[in-house]
This record gives sequence, C-alpha cells and structure tokens, in this order.
Amino acid sequence: MVFIVGVSLIWLRFSKEPIRFFFLSSFYLYICLLIRYTQFPITLFTHVPFKQNMDEVINIVPLINLNRTFINYILNIFMTIPFGFIFPLIRKISSKKMIFWSIFVPIIIEGGQLLQFFLTSYSERIIDINDILMNTLGIWIGYFLYHILVFYVEKYIKMNNDVKKSSIISFIIHHHE
Repeated sequence: MVFIVGVSLIWLRFSKEPIRFFFLSSFYLYICLLIRYTQFPITLFTHVPFKQNMDEVINIVPLINLNRTFINYILNIFMTIPFGFIFPLIRKISSKKMIFWSIFVPIIIEGGQLLQFFLTSYSERIIDINDILMNTLGIWIGYFLYHILVFYVEKYIKMNNDVKKSSIISFIIHHHE
C-alpha cells in the first residue's frame, strides 16, 4: 500500500518525464524493500519475557568473525549496490557527496536496528559494524558501476555521431555532467 501511494505521488509530479519517473519509482521501490528487509519484523512483545544482552546483539569490532557469516556480508554488499547505481541517476551527486551518503545510509540502517533493540530489549538482527562496512562497499560498487555505464554511453555517443541521442542517453549524460 505504501509503495502504491508513493508511486502515485511520483507519477503526479513526473508523469511528463517518463525516464525520471522510471528511475524515481525504481529507487522508491528499492528503498521500500531495503526498509522491509532491514527493519522488519519489529518484535514489540514476546510471549516469554526475554531480554538479550547487548554483547549478544551488537558487534562494534570491525573485521571480526568475517568467516562466521560470510554469506551475510556478501548479501550486505549486494543489498546496497542499487543505491550507489540508481541514486546518481535521480540526483546529480559528486564523489564527495557520495562519501557522505555511503556512510550515512548504512548507519541509518544499523541505527534503526539498534533503536529497535533499545526500545524493546530484543532484536531479530545483529547490529554489526561489519554490516556498515559491507553496505558502504556495496554503495561504492554501485557508484562505480554507474560510472562504467556513463563511460560506455559517452563512448557510444562519440563512436556514433550520426546516431540521434535517445532520451535515456540524454538523461544519463545530463545527470553525469
């Protein structure tokens, strides 16, 4: 329901710009899924009074236990690649600003999980500095892939001067300038 309302609002604002609508809607879907998979379910009450110790739920030591849940770290990287790739397509952004976003987004994700733990004394997830590092890496991989896309689009334009620029090519170049 939240997704439908959000996309409807995006459509009302950007219906005359189909490419912008596509990227904004894609990014909105991505953010909805990111919140869904990183913040939910929120366990407010358990049937059995249960409190977890902080050291069971929070890891603040970087690069410890990487082999324990290696697949989890790979998934944390893949989970944030779309952010690094799509965000520059909806908002012009410098590498300096991307540094901020690549740190801010993972901290917000883990901060939400930490807030849930503090409010309920229970968490379904581990609040882990390694997740922040892997999410940051994922955003930078996505940003790198975005730059590869721009490189090849620019190369295509130079090689095919006689080819009329499509609206998607113009959109990508415009957001990179």
